[in-house]
Amino acid sequence: RTALGPGEVLPLGDLSFPRPLSLEVLVLDRSEGNPIAKALVQVTSPPGILVPLDPAPRARTGPAGRAGRAPLGPLAEGTWKLQVRAAGFSPFQQTLLLPREEKGPMTLYLAKGPGLEGLVVDEKGNPLPGAWVSFQPFLQGEEDHRAGGSLQAGPGGRFFIEGLEKGDWSLEARAPGRAMARPLKAACPGGKPLRLVLHPLPTVSGRVLAPRGKVPRKGKAALSKRGGFAGAWILSPLAGPVDLDKGGRFRITLERFPPPETRWVVVAWSPGLPPGQSGEFFFEKGMGPQNLRIRLPAPGRVTGRVLPASSSRVVVEASSSLPFPPFLPFQEEISLAPGPGGRFILGPLTPGTRRLRFSAPGRVPVTRALTVLSGKTQDVGTVSLLPGVVVGGILLGPSGKPEPGGWVWLRPTSGGNPRKTAAGPEGRFRFPPVPPGKYFIQGCRRDAAPVTALEDYAASRRLLVLSGGAYWIQEPISLEKRH
Repeated sequence: RTALGPGEVLPLGDLSFPRPLSLEVLVLDRSEGNPIAKALVQVTSPPGILVPLDPAPRARTGPAGRAGRAPLGPLAEGTWKLQVRAAGFSPFQQTLLLPREEKGPMTLYLAKGPGLEGLVVDEKGNPLPGAWVSFQPFLQGEEDHRAGGSLQAGPGGRFFIEGLEKGDWSLEARAPGRAMARPLKAACPGGKPLRLVLHPLPTVSGRVLAPRGKVPRKGKAALSKRGGFAGAWILSPLAGPVDLDKGGRFRITLERFPPPETRWVVVAWSPGLPPGQSGEFFFEKGMGPQNLRIRLPAPGRVTGRVLPASSSRVVVEASSSLPFPPFLPFQEEISLAPGPGGRFILGPLTPGTRRLRFSAPGRVPVTRALTVLSGKTQDVGTVSLLPGVVVGGILLGPSGKPEPGGWVWLRPTSGGNPRKTAAGPEGRFRFPPVPPGKYFIQGCRRDAAPVTALEDYAASRRLLVLSGGAYWIQEPISLEKRH
């Protein structure tokens, strides 16, 4: 790392890119050994594989010539996914690492396959031309190089998948608003034509109203599993959130069929209002209820006063720290500075137990739990933040050098919850303001267990008597080997 001042320029020198690589693939017929002309060869960087920063692109595709050869390049060093397809032959896929140890072209043999044919229809037997049919190897192992794919059904809903290798395959079809209840297992070569039946995808609909029967503004609704998790609703990946119409109505269409035993709810929310939910329901025979009613609860508010008024902060903690989406918090964090005289109004708040946190520089923070009532305004009175003591010092490791990242614990001698902070650069640590009194202070390495079960290296416990202002520990806290 280099620190630059205003107007300074750091010379980086010459930047050199790694040499691009090339790959030649020779595609042959496994049974006859003849080259396969017009075979399509593609190499792509698979998801989740890191490829070094390089000017070479992340995908190359090329057709094989008359000699069955397909030159590809330029390619970067790294892991690539190779796929080969040819009419009348089984698709092939393999993961390879570039550069290859072997010299010369990479020879691949494709096997001829009979394929599978069938018909895509709806639940009444009507053909569905244009439906997409996808196929994947059934229970594919590591040594199974069969490749899947997809195609569209032609006129009359008919499809033919050519060049499939012998074995079991999993087929699934989709059309707008329709899907199969479950994938179909088919053996290749097959007998009579397959029949893929698409059913209407499940839907659930209803209406959302705000307090006093009004229509929510810019409201949304989403499918969620029964109950909350860590103070949040888990939004289902089977269907994304939908907007409410001008009358507060919603219609949610699932992207695939849900498990029949799962209990579901629909959650709804709108700016300035707490979220609400419907009653529980099942998807019976693939269909959900069509007349749900959701009424968003009236928000609660909390008023009060905090002293000192200057530089103070009042925070309503979020009921969940999980990201959104796919989690919808019961209560999002609200933070504000009090107004004249230290007075504040917090809202809108979701009914239920909420944690309020009051803080100010140099003052001992205060946390209070409060049950927020729907449609009510509650006053918490005056919250006085008392002057605190800021404790700081240096933590040294067993070798006598600073221990950045090590933990330092401060525990009241009279009992209560200990406070913990991590040492920063050069081993320096600093606690937020704490009330005056007697405390035990102790340090440990960053990989140690809680203060009640210190392992490996730790520091001997010290007694601190804090009376006010700032307290800097003159003698560093040194870690020593415990056993």
